Amino acid sequence: MSAGGFSGVVRLSNVSDYIAPSQACIIPLKTTAEKPAEEEQSLVSTHTKKPKSDKPAVKLSISLADCLACAGCVTSAETVLIEEQSVQRAMEGLRASRFGVVTVSPSSLASICTARGWSVQQAAATLTRYFRAKGARLVLDASLVQSLALHECSQEMLERREEREKGGVHRPLLVSACPGFVCYAEKSHGALLLPLMSRVKSHQGISGLLVKEYLPRLIAAAPNGVSLQSTDVYHVAVMPCFDRKLEASRPENTTADGAKHVDCVLGTAELNEALSAFLEESDGEGEMEVDEEQDDMVKRLPEEISGFMRGCLSGLAGNLSGGYTEYGIDRWRSSKGDEVRVEETKASSNLDVIRVFSTKEGEEDAKPFVAARIYGFRNIQNMVRKLKTGKKELEYDLVEVMACPSGCANGGGQIRAATTQERNRVTEEVERLYSNLPRQSTVQSIVEFRASLSDDQMKMDLKDVGATVNPNLAW
Repeated sequence: MSAGGFSGVVRLSNVSDYIAPSQACIIPLKTTAEKPAEEEQSLVSTHTKKPKSDKPAVKLSISLADCLACAGCVTSAETVLIEEQSVQRAMEGLRASRFGVVTVSPSSLASICTARGWSVQQAAATLTRYFRAKGARLVLDASLVQSLALHECSQEMLERREEREKGGVHRPLLVSACPGFVCYAEKSHGALLLPLMSRVKSHQGISGLLVKEYLPRLIAAAPNGVSLQSTDVYHVAVMPCFDRKLEASRPENTTADGAKHVDCVLGTAELNEALSAFLEESDGEGEMEVDEEQDDMVKRLPEEISGFMRGCLSGLAGNLSGGYTEYGIDRWRSSKGDEVRVEETKASSNLDVIRVFSTKEGEEDAKPFVAARIYGFRNIQNMVRKLKTGKKELEYDLVEVMACPSGCANGGGQIRAATTQERNRVTEEVERLYSNLPRQSTVQSIVEFRASLSDDQMKMDLKDVGATVNPNLAW
């Protein structure tokens, strides 16, 4: 991993995205060395000469918890992330847990397919074999939880649109599963951006709820069900972005008993490297032996949850960044009985604007529904400037924001190519693979999935209060 793997928004803002030994830390570091009571504890810095001392040097270290409790920096040290969330830690956690679960992002799956020339079904089968060999009992497709996020965000969007049509203050809904953008909004423009942002958790956050809070209840409620606590489940997420490691460590992403919803996040490139070693060394190594009770638990799960392990994959309308724009437009046009006219323009690189005009009788002169995809740091800065001056961004009803140009298909954790031209080709191929997946009928799928469960079983708070209430929340 390198610092270059973090999102462009984090790197290009006015703060560093990692703490290097040559930089001053915002907080005093605790050491075991004894100091006189009157001596003031100094900040870490290499810019001042230190007086000579006969005392041996004391090694200082910063834990991930220390960094996340601090409001001075955007992300934590690269070395801290490597220690806290690495392939080795993930494998240790899966083997030691009573029930190991892995969630795989479709962006990561498509990136691995592109790099290795695999079909998505072949990749799903190989990843299932790999994680089962390392101790996981269940491998999930993140498309399911993306559907839940889309459904919740669209409800927010329709509520704001209704508020506007009734003469209320217009507030464009900023939707983003991008932790880099959320971090930038909190640290740099909290008062401006946070009131506009969707409160729905990202698909990684929702997958954590599904795995740590819903799944144990579902298993316990099944015939001959087994009692599982959230601490019995170890959850690994494979994501296209290294910033997800920080997202997993946010304080709101924990269970009531303090367990993390996602215990470890692996970037696509990290997994791909480990996968190469596994395929070279295993030569057909099988799954880790498990008892029949654990296999029965997996077999009793709904098809939506266990489909990845059988190669039953599906995609969502839109690109790999979540499909918020497409889903929002579909919901609005459905509310108009599909009597609409759509105009899409590419305003600039990584900035698309879609206007949907109602053609229903009597509504021809009504204001159109306007959605936009705003990707990349330069476009985000332009959006912020125009929001401050009250220009046309305020006319947007829905804005899908991503820190990386081309969105999650080009995430910092993806498998990288050597040249810009090759990277562009790889990104296009990743999107093409995803677009060829069978389309998931999102609304019907989620309605049926929710209807198959009792309210108590499905009771999960998909809203992320911390991301919109506390602008000083530390990462």
